[in-house]
Amino acid sequence: MEEQKEKSEEREKQITLPDGTSYRYEILPDQTVRLNACTGGQNRIELPDQIEGYKVSRLGRHLFYEDGLLVEEVILPDSIRFIEDEALEFTVCLQKVCLNSGLIYIGKNAFNATQLTELTIPNTVAWMEEPGEWGIDLRLEDGNSNYSDDGFGIYYIGKDGKKYLAAVHAMDQRKSYRLAEDCHGILKHALLSDRQLEELILPKSVQKIAEGALTVEKGDDWYEDSLAEEAKGGQLRLQVRLEEGNPVLSIQEGCLLENRTLTKDEPQDNVIGREDRVPWQNTRKIPSAVSARTYTALYGNPGFTGDLVRLSRDLDAPLTAVGAEAFYGCDISEIRLPLSLKRIGAEAFLDCRLKKACLEEKEGWTEIPFPSEYGYLMNRLLESFGKNSYRYDYSTYDANLLNGSWNREKLRMAVSRLKQGRHLKADIKKSIEDRIFADMEEILKLLSDQHDGETLEELAALHFFTEENTDKAIAYLNRSSSKELLPILLNIKRSQKKTIFDFSL
Repeated sequence: MEEQKEKSEEREKQITLPDGTSYRYEILPDQTVRLNACTGGQNRIELPDQIEGYKVSRLGRHLFYEDGLLVEEVILPDSIRFIEDEALEFTVCLQKVCLNSGLIYIGKNAFNATQLTELTIPNTVAWMEEPGEWGIDLRLEDGNSNYSDDGFGIYYIGKDGKKYLAAVHAMDQRKSYRLAEDCHGILKHALLSDRQLEELILPKSVQKIAEGALTVEKGDDWYEDSLAEEAKGGQLRLQVRLEEGNPVLSIQEGCLLENRTLTKDEPQDNVIGREDRVPWQNTRKIPSAVSARTYTALYGNPGFTGDLVRLSRDLDAPLTAVGAEAFYGCDISEIRLPLSLKRIGAEAFLDCRLKKACLEEKEGWTEIPFPSEYGYLMNRLLESFGKNSYRYDYSTYDANLLNGSWNREKLRMAVSRLKQGRHLKADIKKSIEDRIFADMEEILKLLSDQHDGETLEELAALHFFTEENTDKAIAYLNRSSSKELLPILLNIKRSQKKTIFDFSL
C-alpha cells in the first residue's frame, strides 16, 4: 500500500485554477485524471471536469484532508465516474454534495466524518460500498436498475435479479421491519446506523447473510442506555426472527446459524460472482475432497447465553465457525467455545461485557478471565479471538500481564494463566513469574487494600512465598489494615520449618 502511494506521488502534478483552487492530480492509464488533493477552496467548491485537456474521472482518498475544514458544499462535474474509498472523509463541515449523472461507483467510508444527513444517488450508480455505514438518508433517483427502495430498505439487485438489503433509512424510526418477500440476502453493515429498529423479520427467501450484516453501531451512551433499558425489562439489541421453511438459516438457543454443505471445488463462503460486486467475508477452506456440512454462528439475539458448547451438541453437524462481529455488543458475561471451532471472525465478541471465556479442550477446559471493569483494555483483548488461526491468541493478553501497573483484574488474569498452564510458552511463563516475584510488595499492598485472601491463597499455592520472602510478606501484612490475611502466610511459614531429628543414642 505504501509503495503504491509513493508511486502515485511520483506521478502527481499540481495546478492552480483561475478561481484560486489548487489541485494535486495524476493522469491514469486510461488518459483520465484522478484528483488527489484540493486546497485553497472556498465554502462551496465546484470541481473541474477537465485538467489540461484530460477528463476528471475519479476523486481520490481524503481529497480535502489538507485544507477542507471550511468546505460546506461540493459539486461534482458530469465526468466523475468513481468516488474512491474515503474520498470525502473528514471534510467535517460538509453539508451538501451534488452527485453527477454518470457516476458509477461510491467507495467505502466515502462520506465519513461529515455533516451530511441526506444524499441523492444518481440512477447510473452501479455499486455503493457498505452504504449502511454512512449514517446518511439515501434517496434513489428513479430508473436505477441496480438499486431499489421500498421506503425503508435499500436493496442491491444483482445481475441474476436477486435482491440484497444494502442499507436502511435510519431516520425512519420504525421499530419492526420485514425484509422484502424476494430478498435473497443482507450485505455487510446494512443496519449499522439504525439504532431504533428492535425487530427484523427474515422471510424464507433470505439465504445469504454477510458476516457483520446485523451489526448495529452503538451510541456514545450505549452502556448506560442498555442498563436503563434492562431495568425496565427491555433491551437495546436487535431481535432477529425467521419465518418457517428456511433451508439454510435457523435460530437455536437465541443464536442465528447458517447451515451449508460445502465441497472442495465450491466457493467456501456465501459468494456471488465477483461481477456482482457482492463481498462476503466468511471465507473458509475445506482441505478434503469430500463434502462437509457445517454450521456458522452469525448473530446472537437478546437472551443468547453464550454457551456455544451446549448449542453445538444439539446440532446435527459440527459448529465450525463464528462469523465476524457475530456477538458484537452482546450482553453475555461468559462465552463457551467448542473444540470443533476452526475459525472465529474479526471482532466477534467486541464490546461484550465478558468476565471469562471457556475453551473446550480434548481433556477439560481452559478458562480465560477478562478485565470487565476496564473497557479499552477489554476490547483490545477481545480482538484476539480468532487471530492467527487460534480460537484465542494470547499475545496481547500476555503482553498486558508483563507491562503496566498491577490491578486486581490483571493479577487475577496472571494467576489464572499460571494455574492452568495451557497454551503458555515456557519463556512467557517464566517472565510472568519473575515479574510477580519482583513486584511482590506492590501486589501485597493491592491484596491488602482489597482484603483479597482468595488471590493470596492462589499465589501461595503457586509457590510464590519462599523462605526468602515469607517473613517480609508477614511483616508487611502485620503493618497493614488486613491482618485477617496473616493466617494464610503464617501457615506457609509453619510448613517451611524443617524438623531436625536426632538419631543419637
